[in-house]
Amino acid sequence: MLPSSNFDVVPTSLLPPNASRYELLRAGPEPSEVKVMLTIWAVVSLLVAIAGTTLVVAIISSRRTRHSAFDLYLAALAVPDLFLGWNCFIACTIRTGDGAYEAHGALCLWQGVFTSFGVAASFWINAIVAHDLYALLLKTKQCENYSPPTPAVVLCRCICAYAFSALVSSVPLFQGFPVDIYMLRGLICTPVDTDLTSTVLYWLGLTPFITGIPMMYTCGVILVCWHRELVPNFPRLRFAHHSSAKETPQDLLASGTTGDAQERRARRARAVSLYFFRLFLALIGMQTPGLLLLLCLPIRSPWAFWVGGTMIHLQGLMSVAMGMAKPSVWQAVRDLLGCNHLRAKHANTVAPAPGIILPAKGRNSNPSPIPARLSSQ
Repeated sequence: MLPSSNFDVVPTSLLPPNASRYELLRAGPEPSEVKVMLTIWAVVSLLVAIAGTTLVVAIISSRRTRHSAFDLYLAALAVPDLFLGWNCFIACTIRTGDGAYEAHGALCLWQGVFTSFGVAASFWINAIVAHDLYALLLKTKQCENYSPPTPAVVLCRCICAYAFSALVSSVPLFQGFPVDIYMLRGLICTPVDTDLTSTVLYWLGLTPFITGIPMMYTCGVILVCWHRELVPNFPRLRFAHHSSAKETPQDLLASGTTGDAQERRARRARAVSLYFFRLFLALIGMQTPGLLLLLCLPIRSPWAFWVGGTMIHLQGLMSVAMGMAKPSVWQAVRDLLGCNHLRAKHANTVAPAPGIILPAKGRNSNPSPIPARLSSQ
């Protein structure tokens, strides 16, 4: 049963000069402006959806990337973006088509759920990546072998993060919960606080599980890595390897703790950690000001609110573009778009013509292109 709506959208021009934040959340733009705003959102969302889907399919279809834990995490980070992109494209298209979009109907409730899910899943997957990067950097500094999680473990962790994000995003649908889903500023449906009680519960009981806890955890891991100097600093490398008197050079070679091997390992760890650090900076650098413009700042202009939503949409496109900048992922994308894996599979399955014996590889093989049966005659 859908809850009753008392949060109808009103034109911004009808608001009093000293309108409160709750009144500004109900203020919407003119119908002609709505079509322009939502059309741009639909185009951006479609680009995000196509790019994110391409990235995920490319990583999964490549044998090299789908067996790499951090490449799989990169695909997991793109899943919320493509999910949000496809659903936003459909929602904006419906709104710009005939406008038949109830301010508190089933489509509005669904938009509120998938919007919160996309934001929550992105932050929780980043927290999981930060946990594994900390283990990688710690093992690297201690000159110990790091065993990355298997693809099955990565998949299990990501599914748990998605399930928890979906559960938290569905809480406003429960009867009796003070925070409900309404049409915000006449543009997007999302959980909205409508009074003091719902405001306290929204910011202290709901928001921490969507963005607060995973963002603070990731920032905490970054600060610990910086404080403990876990990220190798080149060209001077400092490792915390304490060899005992009983260790021989053969033991060091067997354990892989020689200088050259450790330098290569440290460079790879530094490159991976800084790569995902930039992805996290892109997330909080676009999501934080976007959410402030959407929910916090009491701004009268609907276009300022629209800019906040546009920043959140562009964050997905920026993250996917940065994901494709990774050499192994970019090669997987090129192979997917060029259908190289299909060509290789077809080439491996092509059998030689009947009656032709291919020359064996080796020192005594027949170098002549003439079949062996014909050349012996």
